[in-house]
Amino acid sequence: MWQNVKYYAVAYVVVVIGVLVATGFQLLESLFPELHPLNKLAANLSGISVGTVIMVVGLIRDKRVDDARKEAVKERQRADKAEAAIAKANREAEQAREQAEQQRLRARKAEAELARVRAEYEAEVLARIRRLEEFTGMRAPEPESE
Repeated sequence: MWQNVKYYAVAYVVVVIGVLVATGFQLLESLFPELHPLNKLAANLSGISVGTVIMVVGLIRDKRVDDARKEAVKERQRADKAEAAIAKANREAEQAREQAEQQRLRARKAEAELARVRAEYEAEVLARIRRLEEFTGMRAPEPESE
């Protein structure tokens, strides 16, 4: 709006000057009757008419509506970018969750494999201890079942 203040100021000055000129012509009409047509022309083209035209130009050049529209478009673009960023973050979070779930499954499988290997190792160690005990005579041999 401030960029259009000059139009409003010029229009006000033109109106004031037009009123002064029209008043001057009315005063001069009594002294010079031949100025009567000029007085009519001055009244028709008075400062109010010219000033109104200038004000209309100022209103037409008023860019507040266009600026508001542009700002709305910018805000919509900013909102679209934010929505896209949120969607991307949601996708990344979902991928991270899936990766964590896969790692949990791998860890469970690894724990199960470790437990199986440990059980086999313990069974083998116990069997060796039994054989060693039997060999040293600390324990009686177990009957083999077939």
